[in-house]
Amino acid sequence: ISIRLTPQRIAVVVLKGGVANSPGAHLLRWGALLYGCIKSDVDRAEDWEHRASTAIETYKSFSLDGSISHLGNATRFRDNVENLIDEAVNDLTIQNEEAFQILRDLREKIECSDLVKKQMKIEQVHIEEEEFQVEIDRYENPRNMAFARFEVLDSILKRLPPCH
Repeated sequence: ISIRLTPQRIAVVVLKGGVANSPGAHLLRWGALLYGCIKSDVDRAEDWEHRASTAIETYKSFSLDGSISHLGNATRFRDNVENLIDEAVNDLTIQNEEAFQILRDLREKIECSDLVKKQMKIEQVHIEEEEFQVEIDRYENPRNMAFARFEVLDSILKRLPPCH
């Protein structure tokens, strides 16, 4: 049995003349598999902790001076916090309970903050205006009508009775 250790993984190979079905070979293969699983879980937890600490620091800088510009897009920031909480609850095997609790408290602070609510309302209005402008442009711009002429002609022809 040959074992190769690298920082990324453990490889177990049964060499010529080795007993492939021995309990030791099975145990080593399971050990290598479990090592890979734990390494993946630890990497995911570290990535989550980094993203969570970034969100926490962003909110701390916002709460220190009250400038909404620290949050950037308030709706996206709130959604990011929600996604981090959902990921911790549903996907993470290894959790940092302190960071998770801070994020839950942060979600409550965001929901109670009048400044954040006001900014999210402004962003929602802006998004709706952009969507409305795109719809107006789609139907009023002659260039768009020229590109969609076949669709328009087909819809007109389907409404007319057949001419015989």
